[in-house]
Amino acid sequence: MKYKYYGLTICYLLTLTFICRGQTDLNRIVNIDGQIFRLEIVNNPGRPDNEHNTFDLFIKNIKTGKILFSKGFREYQYNLFKIKSDSLNEKGRLFLEVTFQSGGSGFHGRCLEISMRNNKINTYPVYNFDELSMLYFKSDNEIIKLEGIWNFRENESHFSRHRYEITRYNYINGKFRQSTIGKTRSKYGSLDDDESPKQLLTKIKKKEPLLARSISVN
Repeated sequence: MKYKYYGLTICYLLTLTFICRGQTDLNRIVNIDGQIFRLEIVNNPGRPDNEHNTFDLFIKNIKTGKILFSKGFREYQYNLFKIKSDSLNEKGRLFLEVTFQSGGSGFHGRCLEISMRNNKINTYPVYNFDELSMLYFKSDNEIIKLEGIWNFRENESHFSRHRYEITRYNYINGKFRQSTIGKTRSKYGSLDDDESPKQLLTKIKKKEPLLARSISVN
């Protein structure tokens, strides 16, 4: 099973990650819901009132080059990936993460699914994330997010052990639907412990079985 977490140690999921700094930054053949297209990402250099680059996403007919979908993003870092494969032209849902840096090691972002529905390509929200997020990708249809709760009242540092809020994202009736599983009572390993989401979930299931009873870890 593939998974990843965020922070100083980034990824257990094979992905294609790019920080936008040029002009045409990406030109790839992609599989979207079983159909083949050309996907391009073009950078927009930062203006004097905006120190960061932005970028535009284009999806084109692979034969004619006609633009079928375009969208601009204020975020300047992006990550395209598939859960089941490290190749963008293989079958499986196509996801796009876009990220803002928040200063220091902090950042926040959102994940979108690039999908074709009713014969039209569009992007659809899946989840939000930040540097305390850990994501377990169980399948194309189920994603588990563990969000670290930074408790200032207990003088937790950024990389202290944290309690976690667990959220499930299930693909149901044509869209990802979010449901909250709950919050842990105990604290568990921080980003500094270099634990994978699978390892963390396994510990939670062992220590708090009632909370994690609906989660299976393969």
